[in-house]
Amino acid sequence: MYTGKTIFLFLIITLISNFLYGQDYGGEGFIDMPSAYMLSDADIKVTHSSDFFHQGTAITYQITPFLMGTFRYSGFNYTWVWDRNIALKARLIKETTVIPEISLGIRDIGGTSIFGAEYLVASKNINNLSVTMGMGWGRLSGDGPYRNPLITLSEKFQRRAGSTGSGGTVRSKDFFSGEKFGLFGGLKYQFSNYPLQFLVEYSSDNFQSDSNMARGRSQYYKYVSNINFGIKWIRSDDTSFMITRQHGDWGITADFVTNTRETPRAYRINSSNLNTFLPTSINNNLFELLNYDANRRGLNIIDGEIKNGEIRVVISASRINFLEDLVTETMDLLSVHLPREINIARIIILDEGFQVYEMQLNLQDYRDYYRQRRPLNSINLTNLDPYNSPFWGSRGLSNFNLDWSIKYKMQLFDPDNPLRPWLTFGPNFSFRLLNEWVLLGRYEWSIYDEFDDNRRGSNSRLPHVRTDQTKYFDEGKSGLDYFYINKRGNLNSTWKYDISLGYLEWMYAGLNIDLLNYNPFSDFAYGLSFAKLRQRAYDRGLGFNELEATTFFISGYWDSPYYDLDIAIHAGQYLAGDKGATIDIRRSFESGWEVGAFATFTDVPFKRFGEGSFDKGLYFAIPWSNYVNQNASRRSRTKIRFIQRDGGQYLDGFLGQFWFSMQHFDPSYIQ
Repeated sequence: MYTGKTIFLFLIITLISNFLYGQDYGGEGFIDMPSAYMLSDADIKVTHSSDFFHQGTAITYQITPFLMGTFRYSGFNYTWVWDRNIALKARLIKETTVIPEISLGIRDIGGTSIFGAEYLVASKNINNLSVTMGMGWGRLSGDGPYRNPLITLSEKFQRRAGSTGSGGTVRSKDFFSGEKFGLFGGLKYQFSNYPLQFLVEYSSDNFQSDSNMARGRSQYYKYVSNINFGIKWIRSDDTSFMITRQHGDWGITADFVTNTRETPRAYRINSSNLNTFLPTSINNNLFELLNYDANRRGLNIIDGEIKNGEIRVVISASRINFLEDLVTETMDLLSVHLPREINIARIIILDEGFQVYEMQLNLQDYRDYYRQRRPLNSINLTNLDPYNSPFWGSRGLSNFNLDWSIKYKMQLFDPDNPLRPWLTFGPNFSFRLLNEWVLLGRYEWSIYDEFDDNRRGSNSRLPHVRTDQTKYFDEGKSGLDYFYINKRGNLNSTWKYDISLGYLEWMYAGLNIDLLNYNPFSDFAYGLSFAKLRQRAYDRGLGFNELEATTFFISGYWDSPYYDLDIAIHAGQYLAGDKGATIDIRRSFESGWEVGAFATFTDVPFKRFGEGSFDKGLYFAIPWSNYVNQNASRRSRTKIRFIQRDGGQYLDGFLGQFWFSMQHFDPSYIQ
């Protein structure tokens, strides 16, 4: 049942996120049927399943303690159809010793309704046995003989539209509608002495829509039984595998989970070993020595100078996520290496290239703390205004950085090939120029891809600002990823700027200017963005296409106090000249994880936009610190669009990114 590309996707997802357990539809449940239970708050789970009828992959996230969301991409064996759909499940009543857990769920909220269903379900744990019963509408009504009780409230619940064509619109008129509803249920037994569970369910899904879609191949979709059962092996707390007998045939499911709130491992180095095995090239130069040992601690010293009996250093983190850890490591480093006559240290902290915090401390206080003569809370950390403390100039530190890396990209959701992997290798470099300008670049060579048979062209009725990406995959497998100069800094105590000029991303070059009014101790921020762009040549060289674009946005940001939710709204003009607004909602944690969703609505009518109706997708920022043996502040950022169209598009990696990147730092430590 598995194709090579399905296995590849499964392996990549496993390597990136170390995920857990579920059912064929993702979420939390049995085999095909849901249960009322939730994951732990902030859990993210990947489920891959395959049976005689379909195969699919689902990503489930526990958005809040009482709300779960699932994105599922599934294909029908023996047909060309692949479907993307979103599901939500909300807990209505939490389980007690007497009362069962009760939840309400909706599947395929804004899709084509192939998997459209709603349900009300109750679950109860009794010792090693879990019991679930529920009622379902839509696909889960099956051949149920029971009249929909909601019809007595309104006749509108009697009609159900069915398929909605290209999808992308919320099918609210169909929710809990239809003449009939079905009943489903299940039992799950946990063996006491073995990491095994036995599951059996009664399914109310008769797969009628799948049989209809088979188009003359109904022999492949002959529904045999409503009874499904399986054995699940719980390999560990975050991994499980299940073999099932369902719909009269065999299936297999693999589940993986991780918690995005989980604290990363602390990165520490023994201070007593700092002065050993130093390179002879350092020659006791203080700032070279500081920078050498700082790198071993997961810090980078950007600038520094000693003046009038005090030291001022500008630092950023390379392998540290927490602000508290960053400050502690810096104090430890300075107290070890600085002469006794230097007692005042001013530390400027950079994040994403911006001066964010400055603090002042008495090093003698820290030395006394380090020798356990004084408590930690006796150290006086004073938060200062970074704008009033400009750089004093670098002290012979390296102006050029070069590293080589492998970069994994992928084209998703092409029915001819749902996953087209793209693996590249190349150098990343940065070079510090005059007046705090930095030159950034990356060139990459394709070492593996599956674009040779990619012949799917664009049918967009808008300017092809993104949908000609197939031509880049074909002609620009190897090429210049980005190459531009950048300057970031503070205009005053709250306004920050970011200016970039050059080849800004893989499809566009030009000028981008971002302004952000930001106070780390405020929950609100706002900003302006402007970009004048030209589309790059398909070979990703130095040439250009004729298409030009101008974008501009006004943005508002809210660091909400609820469930670590961060919300951004951008209103303005997009690459295709369409005007509208984007809402971006993420949960950002001190662990470095970000998980969210975005949607853009513009003045382009849904029919002209094309399949999907409007731009939408998921966002992930994954910190490597949770999966390696030391802290690593570097994160992989990925956007998964449900379908790539031309409406609602903007420059990749710029709009709103600075504000979001700051949300995993907690400034209360120095407040």
